[in-house]
Amino acid sequence: YEKMPAGSVLQVVRLIADGTASTSISAAGDYPILSKTITVSAGSKLLIFADSGQIQMDSLTTNNPSIGISVDGDVVIDRNHTNHRWYNFTRSNDARPFLNTNGMTGVLTAGSHLIEIIAGIQTAGSIIVYNYQGNNANGDRRATVVVWEIAT
Repeated sequence: YEKMPAGSVLQVVRLIADGTASTSISAAGDYPILSKTITVSAGSKLLIFADSGQIQMDSLTTNNPSIGISVDGDVVIDRNHTNHRWYNFTRSNDARPFLNTNGMTGVLTAGSHLIEIIAGIQTAGSIIVYNYQGNNANGDRRATVVVWEIAT
């Protein structure tokens, strides 16, 4: 095919976390809450917008959820270096925040690439649940990424 001009959008894909399984986190670590594969052309980059989906926080201790993005296991956005919007967030009852972040990969090879939203918690002892509920009709309660494949 004819090469597209640099900056052209080759495809836009929305990927949503599967099923109804939730991920409960109470200890430090990296936890994938969405893992999906996308097929791209040689020499393109991916611009990725990630949304955590609904997070349940009902602990009485300080919560600090975080999300990042990886592609093929390589960090695009480190969850430990994003804006912790809910840092020091303490509730005496149920709360349902969302987090989002975005980033761009380097130039990729042609073929399939694994995109993941990596979630975590910064405050040990707190309990937070990612993908807390099943999807509604729009699929906006679970972890979601929107991916733009960009020609280089």
